[in-house]
Amino acid sequence: MPKRSRDDVEADINKIVKIFQSDARISFNDLAEKTGFSRQKIWRIIKSLEKNKTIWGYTTIIDHKKLGLKQYVIMLKRKHGALVGKQLEKLVNRSIKKQIGKLGVFIETSYYTNGEYDWISIASAESIFQMKKYAEFIIKQSGDILSDVKIVEILFPLEINNIENPKKEGIMDFFV
Repeated sequence: MPKRSRDDVEADINKIVKIFQSDARISFNDLAEKTGFSRQKIWRIIKSLEKNKTIWGYTTIIDHKKLGLKQYVIMLKRKHGALVGKQLEKLVNRSIKKQIGKLGVFIETSYYTNGEYDWISIASAESIFQMKKYAEFIIKQSGDILSDVKIVEILFPLEINNIENPKKEGIMDFFV
């Protein structure tokens, strides 16, 4: 059997990842059927992607409104200068995450970014009041390294993690 080129291997990986992104619960049998690969090949590729942390988690997309929650985007801008000591340790170790949960705020996604804001998170809570308490808490915990905090409510998610909202027609309510 001839050796496969690196391009062929990458094409196989990309084929699996593309399908897997839109349905992380797909069975290896169904994935094998859609790609034309054996179940063993699918298993090997996915285990390899997990081992090298290309795939570093699986998630479920939920309807926050059905749980009585709203989603928010939190944007943080920090002042110039380096983070040092306990401030840096808190950020890296995420040690304040438990305290945030006590406020009724649950961080779903967090990004360190390049642009106008340095940190952007998606969080859920029952009310804007809880989000404002969260913002106050973050400002207090960060000392004087933050120059701006913005909170924006997400009104309607059209797509999450490459999966289209099954109630996408609901977006029309915002335009009438």
